[in-house]
Amino acid sequence: MELGIGCAGPQIEVTRRILFVGNEQPLWEEFRRRFRNAQDPWAAEFVRTRQEAVTHLEHFPCDAVVADVHLSDSGGLNLLHEVMLSRPDALRIILSEKADTSGSLNCVGSTHHHLITPFGLSALLDVLDQALEQETWLPSKLVQDLLAQMTQVPSPPTIYFHIVSELESPDVSVSRIGELIASEPALTAKVLQLANSSALGLRRKLVRPEEAVGHLGFEATKALVLLAHTFSFFEPVSLSGFCMESLRCHSVMTGRFAERIARLENRTEEITDQAFTAGLLHDIGKLLFAANQAKLFSEAVAMAIVQKVDLWEAEKWVLGACHGELGGCLLGLWGLPKPVVEAVALHHNPGLCARKGASPLAFVHAANVIVHQGWADQPSVVHSQMDLDYLNRLKLGSRIPDWQLHCLALGGTLGEANTGGNRDTCLRS
Repeated sequence: MELGIGCAGPQIEVTRRILFVGNEQPLWEEFRRRFRNAQDPWAAEFVRTRQEAVTHLEHFPCDAVVADVHLSDSGGLNLLHEVMLSRPDALRIILSEKADTSGSLNCVGSTHHHLITPFGLSALLDVLDQALEQETWLPSKLVQDLLAQMTQVPSPPTIYFHIVSELESPDVSVSRIGELIASEPALTAKVLQLANSSALGLRRKLVRPEEAVGHLGFEATKALVLLAHTFSFFEPVSLSGFCMESLRCHSVMTGRFAERIARLENRTEEITDQAFTAGLLHDIGKLLFAANQAKLFSEAVAMAIVQKVDLWEAEKWVLGACHGELGGCLLGLWGLPKPVVEAVALHHNPGLCARKGASPLAFVHAANVIVHQGWADQPSVVHSQMDLDYLNRLKLGSRIPDWQLHCLALGGTLGEANTGGNRDTCLRS
């Protein structure tokens, strides 16, 4: 079975394969009794150690991996982190007793689901079936191969992981996060450049990293570090016809609008932060295409203009995938939270998401469209429209005028932020 973002749901071609890793338990025997025949919807394999699991997955890719939090030769989270890197389209589930739940299980990206034992087979199957129906953001094999063939691909900076670790400390402080950023002067300059962007609307110029942390908050600063590092990575790369400053401004404004919409809908702080992060990073796939597939990407841009279609559609025709899918695949490998990856991967195709509740995806999708509508500096380019069916399904369609009103009021300075440099059509779709 292969899950692709371009599908409305999972396409079941063969029996789904699941790998259980850990000590023998009643659930295993129940699974064996339930699924014995080749035509059954699930086929299971059982191994005890991390090394056995790694060896098995090298020869037999699985649709899902279910691991105990404690393995005899490793931690289950360590194994699932390896699975995340080698097979990002596989569902990853960690099992633990209630007593084992701790901050370590909040490790972003490594797992899709955390289940508390004991529980029955029917409960596990419900989780698996629901997940496979809903995880339409998981990268297809084509997208994974496309990313694997690229040579200009950034990795998260070491400082990012230091910040993530520091944020888990009960003694975390603005000054400490500021010190971490200040330890890398080049990154500091980029973070301050983004923080001082008029698109963020701060009323005074920030000159020190700790000021940025104090004004923006920990999560927003963490997201800015990723964006700053990504732009710094690509600056030395030849990006023909590509205006980095325009993309930078568009990214910051989309993040700010997504955050505002989430707040208007009274979402939790976690969802609001995730919406901001996903908005900042939603177009990272464009940088990957421009740096690694310049000729084909230019063809896609030209096709979008001539045939008057969205750029993401032209990308799929010319390159086989769109920038959202590619960016989502990269962020999944970086270990960002699932809602962030989903929002980036599907920001042009939110209707593919089967989730019933509003998530960062809805807010990033709307924010991106509002930015395009408010500052469409290239009339010849077709810009994405609101997916009204999707938003109405979430009972949010009637909220669009209010979102537009508040976001456009926020974005009054975007025109100033965009002055200078030649803007390119490829950035505005």
